[in-house]
Amino acid sequence: MLLRELFEVGTDRSVAIMFGRFNPPHFGHVAAWIEAAKFPNWYIGTNESTQGPKDPLPFGIKIEAMKELYPEIADHLIATTTWFTLAVLAYKQHGEESTLRVVTDDKDVKIYLPMIQKQNGIEGPHGYYKFKNIEWAKAERKSEASLVRKAVRENNLKDFEKYALNGKPDIVIAGRSYFELVRQYMLPYIEAEDEEIRKKDERDKLKAEKEKAKAEKEKAKSSKEKSVEPVKKPTKPSLANNKLKNKETPSSVEKDATKEIPVNSKKNLEKDEPLKMSERRVKE
Repeated sequence: MLLRELFEVGTDRSVAIMFGRFNPPHFGHVAAWIEAAKFPNWYIGTNESTQGPKDPLPFGIKIEAMKELYPEIADHLIATTTWFTLAVLAYKQHGEESTLRVVTDDKDVKIYLPMIQKQNGIEGPHGYYKFKNIEWAKAERKSEASLVRKAVRENNLKDFEKYALNGKPDIVIAGRSYFELVRQYMLPYIEAEDEEIRKKDERDKLKAEKEKAKAEKEKAKSSKEKSVEPVKKPTKPSLANNKLKNKETPSSVEKDATKEIPVNSKKNLEKDEPLKMSERRVKE
């Protein structure tokens, strides 16, 4: 379909837009697209080139899944990059007399509506638009792509059907089970993530082992230091103590003086004393 045919101008000047990755598409997205479809002019934009863990499906497969889930979307799909570029495309077709309706839930509206309103009438890298009014068109958040991807990662078909298909049985897209199709494109990212988790676990384990060994070494060192008692050095007696000790203990001379002289020795001394005196006189 040509772009000019896609943006046919109707009598109602309201233009509804919705942008998202829609990867993988699910019934919650479908509910939002139905809200957009309530307006006479509505466009659903999605990124064409971005792929990664949160964008597992290639653009062509994603578009096929979107059409399978909601066939009416086929003539309203636009490959673009942001809300802003989608608004620029809508403006080029419907002009400044139109009112732009931003279709999103009550969570994302706090982010996207002020951004889009702020750029109204301002030239930017995305281009230029100037709508008469920019208003919110509420869509309920009924599911999330992150829950769908989580179910696929855990290889849980039941949860996949719950979050992707509103509990309905799996469907066929591009000749394959939708669940298996999404898993096929998610598998490289799952394996890469698992490998990174494994490496992180190994690093954490090695770190814990090193810390444990260090703690045990420090504990052993501390126990060894406690078991060895320090050798006490002999204390030197103070000078005052020496004086006191000397005063209390009699000297060897004093000890000799206090010894008792035997009785026989006293008598000999008494006999010798006159002799010594007489000897002294003769000498004189």
